Amino acid sequence: MKITNASARLYYIAGQKLAPGQTAEVDDSWKDNKSVQGAITKGELRVADKGEAVTASAVEKKGAK
Repeated sequence: MKITNASARLYYIAGQKLAPGQTAEVDDSWKDNKSVQGAITKGELRVADKGEAVTASAVEKKGAK
């Protein structure tokens, strides 16, 4: 599924950084995550349309080579 950050704050979901207005492709299992559901209910996140471009970036882990 695709999620768009509709809030004014930064979100980290499934190892991806979502700045305001960015969209990420995440596993469908995130639909059942209570934090994600709460953010969707509050309007901070929204399920994006299938045609929306993915604009979020993966978070680089420190020490990863």
